[in-house]
Amino acid sequence: MVVDPTDETSVYRLAATLATLARDSALWSELAHSRRSAAAALLMRAGERAHANLSRDDALDPNAPAAQQLAALRALARKLIERLHDTLRARNVLIRYFRRDQRDTIGSLHTVFTKYGRPAQSRAMVHAAALSMQPHSKGLKKIKKLAKDPRSGWQVCYNLACYYTQQEDDAQAAIKWLETALTRPGVEELAGAWLAMDPDLELLHPLTRFELLRNSFATRPEES
Repeated sequence: MVVDPTDETSVYRLAATLATLARDSALWSELAHSRRSAAAALLMRAGERAHANLSRDDALDPNAPAAQQLAALRALARKLIERLHDTLRARNVLIRYFRRDQRDTIGSLHTVFTKYGRPAQSRAMVHAAALSMQPHSKGLKKIKKLAKDPRSGWQVCYNLACYYTQQEDDAQAAIKWLETALTRPGVEELAGAWLAMDPDLELLHPLTRFELLRNSFATRPEES
């Protein structure tokens, strides 16, 4: 799949292809991991290009071609992410920020498609989603590398804490990633009550380090 993000016809073909795949989970699952990752990257670049094409007037006029293209890509991204959530349940612990709970951040994943998005963080989140589509061992290694980059935010580290608790039964690794997550900017999105109730972290509750983390997070002034 070759797409020139500067060509509107190519962008349209990309959108049509991904929309078809999003409606047909069988077709999507048959694609090679490299092609899934490439599709996610192309969608991201197309969105960035559409954003770059927006003038100040376009941003105020929803009927302008560039504004319409950006809105279409944003809607497509949302559908694609929802499809990933449905079809990749085996890896759901690694992409848990797609869940409908207090730490749902689907919006953050495609802020790259909005005028005021933070491109670096958005690229990191899209990259995390693409990595989650790769074979387990390879994807996990890359996700851990990505999580060390502060631009990935708190969500990727938090997901790894859940992963090591549930899938590997490695409390020390889980606590390490949780500690990292709670130092990242934006972690106030995570409700302190949810941190205490999250069933994915239940095995950590008896640990003193977890109790200290939970108590310190709950007493933060920015906590709502």
